[in-house]
Amino acid sequence: MFGVSEAELLVAAGLSAMSRPHGYSFDEGMLLWDALARLTGDACVGLTAGSRMTLDGLGMLGVAFAASRDLAGGLRVLDRTIPLVLRNADVRVEIDERGGRFIYVMPDERRCHGLDAMLAATVTMARECTGRLIAPSRLDLQRPTPAAEVVARYLEVFGVEPRFGASVCALHFDPDALTIPFRGADPQMSALLLGNAPALLAAPTEPPLLSKIESAMARSIDRGEGTLGDVGDLLGMSTRSLQRHLASHGVSFQALRQRALHERARTLLDAGLGVAEVGERLGYRSRTSFERAFRQWQGETPATYQARRPSPPTALPTGRR
Repeated sequence: MFGVSEAELLVAAGLSAMSRPHGYSFDEGMLLWDALARLTGDACVGLTAGSRMTLDGLGMLGVAFAASRDLAGGLRVLDRTIPLVLRNADVRVEIDERGGRFIYVMPDERRCHGLDAMLAATVTMARECTGRLIAPSRLDLQRPTPAAEVVARYLEVFGVEPRFGASVCALHFDPDALTIPFRGADPQMSALLLGNAPALLAAPTEPPLLSKIESAMARSIDRGEGTLGDVGDLLGMSTRSLQRHLASHGVSFQALRQRALHERARTLLDAGLGVAEVGERLGYRSRTSFERAFRQWQGETPATYQARRPSPPTALPTGRR
């Protein structure tokens, strides 16, 4: 959508795919949004993402929304499904004779990109499903009033200028807007999907201990450690218990560490960082020692590996280290 590779985004956010195989926390998600804003130079990256969102890109949630009878039904779909995706989120939908309101209470009013994407995607989906340029009757945002060009961007996306500094964030729709029929309405399909939503959107099962150890190793390497003691500290385990568990799976700590280093090296190289910088980040004393290790992992030098990979996007204004 933005021409930024996943590897480059993770590097800019200070994260790695291996360190979070089961998804990212709220704070890490905010780091990813902030990194995307830096890499693209787009101060309204959430609005951009939400306004470009497609129903297909939202998976089951998008299908259930589109199958609703009208916007009121679509909002009820969001009321049922978003808490399954954004767990512990303070989100609700209210519909009465005055109209409808999609309400979200931000845990951090300064981190707006994720919220902007969610609200903009809601309006974008409503327009796609009705074939009309639906606009909310009011938009409340908790954030302080931003720069004039950001206010103008909100007006462009939503068709209404937000009220800033509100106690909650809310999209308001008039009663007439709620009853505009959806072109692909299939209430039975929507009801079927909603009935199975908890299973379809269920949180990943708790990973086994070996997966937790692998994730802790990746996090430890990301913060410049990668030692037995540091990995044990991240897991709340003694080094003896950690070694005993690895031995029960026929895995040595050193082999685990080498695998994690290999994964992180490829991520950084895919993001376009220089060979010497990657070696330094991973704790190697010289470029030569890193190149030797990489050749053992990959069967080729880092430069050869990088040369045959697709080039990362160019003309990225900031955010590169």
